[in-house]
Amino acid sequence: MDIVFAIATTVVDGHVIERGEHWLRSDPLVRLRPDLFTDDPSVGLSYSTPDAPVFEQATAAPGERRQVRRG
Repeated sequence: MDIVFAIATTVVDGHVIERGEHWLRSDPLVRLRPDLFTDDPSVGLSYSTPDAPVFEQATAAPGERRQVRRG
């Protein structure tokens, strides 16, 4: 089974997609909007301890604006 994870909460064609939900890569909705999904399993993870691992996102998510200062 090839699984992908939703990177944002949104609505597509009347279907609500919640951030962190897992979907089959072969699903028609995933094939329609592959930009809304990632293979990264850390998307949407929750922890109950303060020493939870920190995952750094290397690139901006679709529609996200990064504040970068260039010298």
